[in-house]
Amino acid sequence: MFEQNQYDAWAVELANYFVSKKDYHMVRMSKDRREFWLVNQNAEVSPILMISAYPSDAINQPTISHDRLALSSVFHVSDKGLNISVNQESIMSDESTVILGPGIMSVSEQLASFKGIESILRPSNNPNKALMSAFRSIQKTAVKTQQKLRRRANPVTTVVSGITLIIFAIGMYLRLEGASDVSSALMLGAYYKPLIVKGGEYFRLLTAGFVHVDVFHLLINIMAFRNLGTMIEPVLGKKRYLFVLIAGILFGNMFVFIVDDGAVGLGISGGLFALLGVLLVYLFETQAIRNPRIRNQVISTLIMNLMISMLPGVSMMAHLGGLQVGIFLGIIFSKRIDWVDIRKGAQFMLIIFSAFLVILMVMNQYSDPNLQSLALYAQTWKHFGFDWYAKRIVRLFF
Repeated sequence: MFEQNQYDAWAVELANYFVSKKDYHMVRMSKDRREFWLVNQNAEVSPILMISAYPSDAINQPTISHDRLALSSVFHVSDKGLNISVNQESIMSDESTVILGPGIMSVSEQLASFKGIESILRPSNNPNKALMSAFRSIQKTAVKTQQKLRRRANPVTTVVSGITLIIFAIGMYLRLEGASDVSSALMLGAYYKPLIVKGGEYFRLLTAGFVHVDVFHLLINIMAFRNLGTMIEPVLGKKRYLFVLIAGILFGNMFVFIVDDGAVGLGISGGLFALLGVLLVYLFETQAIRNPRIRNQVISTLIMNLMISMLPGVSMMAHLGGLQVGIFLGIIFSKRIDWVDIRKGAQFMLIIFSAFLVILMVMNQYSDPNLQSLALYAQTWKHFGFDWYAKRIVRLFF
């Protein structure tokens, strides 16, 4: 028999094999570093794999089956697949729970479909070194695989992230040329109620979502956006995903319009919370929320976003507006047969909700402009050669 570190190394090496050679991708279902879950939505025979460094006899079959059903619901694949133990102290094996290692391979049609797999694992004279090397290899493979998957499977997330970064870079240039943070943000389309009401610049309700002036704010939002996008864009499809994102930004800024007169608003947070609302509905729709591991991850995400909402300068109302429309759209875009009446109700409620927001916006059009900021804003446009727009601002407010 071998040391536990040797079994650990084999588990990592085998996971790396499936990721790099068989187009599987890793899914975090456990904090246990001796257990790896992999999913391949294009695999017909074994779409879900679980690789363990523990003996097959120690595998908790009810828990594994429960996790398989959760992954099956989330990724829309069959819950069938292999539980592979690389621990040679294993005794139990059958068609779906198998043992694999140097000189040992369970009889299984599913396992036999991976030709040449019996030659992947070899003993090492230094199991500790082998384990560290295996971890480095799988980390590199995972990064490359995720990059390929995001480019291929999440084009809207990639394009929107790129646009947001370009706008941030333009803002940096404007500030280097003398523009203040507020002026540069407004020049790029940030939300500002006086410019919307008096200037008729309603486009700011949308364009504000792509504007960031603080690098920390940008990084937090981009990271959250890409994490949510990886999960939700493949589920919704490009058009619906983009619709939810835009709706979240618009409704978030509409909420701000109603309750806040003088704030300069920016950031994609309203859209993020709309995506979060869709994700919550999807997890309830597929019943994946019943899985304790997935439920704990969702709770952690909600707590993190709630804490972000409480930071200085962050608009709780924009987040609330985005979350509400995201929940409505998540229900409307759901596919459960027994949710037909719920979908119709959500459609009706969204229409009423939207009309109510528009009425409140009309009733709350008064805004108290900051004349000093607007004067500086006009001067900045003039500095960059846009005299006509600078004069327009002066005519509107002075």
